[in-house]
Parts: sequence; structure tokens; C-alpha cells
Amino acid sequence: MNQKTTSMEKVQATLEYSLHLEQFQNPISLRSGCWQIKTSFEVQTIIPHTIEARIFHTKDDLAYPATVDGSVLSSSEFKIFTTKHAVTIDDVVIYRVNILLDESKIEETLNSLESKMKFDIYYAELNERKNLTPICSEDMTLHFNLHRGIHGHMNIVFKTLSKLSVNVHGLLVVLQPPLKNFPEKSSVFTRLLPNRWTKAKIPTLESVIFGKDFKTKLAADVSKKHEFVFETSRG
Repeated sequence: MNQKTTSMEKVQATLEYSLHLEQFQNPISLRSGCWQIKTSFEVQTIIPHTIEARIFHTKDDLAYPATVDGSVLSSSEFKIFTTKHAVTIDDVVIYRVNILLDESKIEETLNSLESKMKFDIYYAELNERKNLTPICSEDMTLHFNLHRGIHGHMNIVFKTLSKLSVNVHGLLVVLQPPLKNFPEKSSVFTRLLPNRWTKAKIPTLESVIFGKDFKTKLAADVSKKHEFVFETSRG
């Protein structure tokens, strides 16, 4: 007897992470100088994905504002003359992750997704900014949660006792058919996708987060009561 084989449909999930570099303080300063924070971002998975970065906010009228190169953020450069006060950086970068998922394993895959941010401190003597050199680094691991996302304020403490205050947020923002035109380095997308990609039934964000019966139950409640509430179960 011939057994029918079915291939899993592929969907593209788009996640967005925002990183806000708030303040930097160096209680044991080497000496007065120029400082910069470089942050790299990577998703720790073998699942095909791409990462794009863009500056969302940086201070105006700076000689050397924040920039991005690939998935690396270079903060705006700042100078420290005293260790008594924290220096406000106020740079925000948005990382957009496009990742290819099996339609039946969206929640499972996203809830096991880990990413890493690496923070490097660069230093140079005053008036020698071209000689900015890394002096220490720290890593931060992020665990994604489909239902809660990622929302947190953290203080990154380095071996030099320098402290970097950051805010991090992460959310699933889009589920859609896989894009036809991905960057060449991620051409594995086009090799994995079926030719019938436009016919794939893409689950909605509501069905992924609240369950497949969410709309049916909601419609029934609205038709009976003309209103709806979210219910929580108690153990």
C-alpha cells in the first residue's frame, strides 16, 4: 500500500528586538578619555534566518553618533572626565530577525529560541579617538517567549566594574509566507521552500498566541453577549 507523505509548510516569522543603551558608569576609571560601546547580536540556532539592524534613536548634533554595520551597533562616542556620575548614552537600535519555521512547530520553536548580545567597551585617550581599542566585554543571553515576549531592564557589569544600563524588548510582529527574495547569503530559504508557497495557509498571530479556536470562541461570545472577556483558569 502506498503511504502518502506530506511536507511541512514553511512560514516566515519576523521578530523585533529593541536595545536601548541608557547609561554607562566607570567607577574605577583608567583615566579621562573617549569611550564607545559596540554590541553584536546573534540568534543561536541552525534554522535559516537573517538579521537586520537599524538605528531607531541617537542624540542630535553629535560629532560621532551611533551607527550599525551588519548586526553590530557602535554607540555614539562619549567622553568621561570624572567617575562620580553616570554618562547618558541614549542610543536605541532595532534588530529585525526573519526566521523560517515549520507551520506546525511555531510555538515550540520560538519558545526554545535563544539569542546573544555581546557588549564590548572601547577606550582611547582624549583627542585620540582613532585609536579606540577594546578593553573588556560581557555577554547577555535572551530567552524568547511567544506569549510574554522579552521585556527587561538590566545592568551589565564588566570586569573593570564598569556598569552599562540597558533596556531590551522583543516581540513576534509578523507571520507570513516566506519572502521570495532573500539576501544571497540566506539562499537556503529558496531551496527549502515548496513551489506552492503562495498557497500555504499561514496561521494568524491570534491563533498562534491564543490557540486555533480563539476566533471561533470569540465570535460565539460576541453573538450571545455582544461582549467578550479573557478568562483565566485557576488551579
